[in-house]
Amino acid sequence: MSGANYDSSPGDGQIEVELDIEVVHALAAAANDYVYEAPNSGAGELAMYQKIASDHTVDVVSISWGACESAEGSSAAKSVSNAIATGTAEGISYFAAAGDDGTTDCYRQTGSTAKAVDFPASSPNVTGVGGTQLTVTSSNAYSSEKAWNDGASNGSTGGGISTVFTAPSWQSSQSTTNRKVPDVSADAASGSGYYIYTAGAWETVWGTSGAAPLWAAFATLQNQVHGGGLGNLNPKFYSIGN
Repeated sequence: MSGANYDSSPGDGQIEVELDIEVVHALAAAANDYVYEAPNSGAGELAMYQKIASDHTVDVVSISWGACESAEGSSAAKSVSNAIATGTAEGISYFAAAGDDGTTDCYRQTGSTAKAVDFPASSPNVTGVGGTQLTVTSSNAYSSEKAWNDGASNGSTGGGISTVFTAPSWQSSQSTTNRKVPDVSADAASGSGYYIYTAGAWETVWGTSGAAPLWAAFATLQNQVHGGGLGNLNPKFYSIGN
């Protein structure tokens, strides 16, 4: 869309796309998929979210990429968040990876070590998905989990406080006046990564890019139970958590 020419760089972003599709289908095998692509620009990003809302074809959106808030820019982030809000009003649920650089989300993009969070996970209209690290028993059964931190080489769960968005009502009782992320979490550690088939071979991928489609799959199954799209699930998540 928006004049993008994907033939100029075939396979660009393939792992992220296939990760989303394969993780969703691991839980929601009968789900119908739609892949939205756009130029890697502010205009392309906004057009993509506007298109998702105007099409009103999907009930759940999984987002495995983003930018730190300062690189995104406040004005651009708010425009995209408003486009996403149009989708949530239609019953669409959005899940976005919270990032794999701990509290310094800008480091990979700009080299800054200042505290920052990832967008669009920081939008109040999106469920930001962080990462956990699993502990299993000797028989490989689930035992417990904790916040994901594999160190600098393999990453750690993104999280922190937004500098763009104020705390929505379902977070207003918490200690700061700005939006906090993530909202939910799932396995993201390298030791228990997601095994996917891409580019003709099997490969293990980890990070919050795998946790986001896992939650999107949960929501897809809930849509089936409830008979339709559930929209922004954050208020429900926080009412359960509290």
